[in-house]
Amino acid sequence: MQINFAVCDIHESLLLQGKKVTITFRDRTTEEQEDAFPCQDPHCHRYYSPWRGYFRAEVGEFPDFGVPSKKPQCRHNSEPVYMFLMRKDGVLAWACPECTVTQRFTL
Repeated sequence: MQINFAVCDIHESLLLQGKKVTITFRDRTTEEQEDAFPCQDPHCHRYYSPWRGYFRAEVGEFPDFGVPSKKPQCRHNSEPVYMFLMRKDGVLAWACPECTVTQRFTL
């Protein structure tokens, strides 16, 4: 599936921005970067990455990646690829960015 159909998992009526941004975050010993798609709401701090799923990140804070095992995912080459949320036939569904697999969205 194409990520350009992805919606924010908080603001389900808003598509994610079509262009990735690079988020730099630090802990006490390392600096890391993550390329992710942000929500279109400028006040929303939600992002999506196929390698992290949906997560919250604010400037100056370490991102809250949540619990990876609880996030909808598809496996490719034995690695998890986290699914994004989209509307399919007017209903929310999880979709894999690497293939055509979808899962029904449930709360």
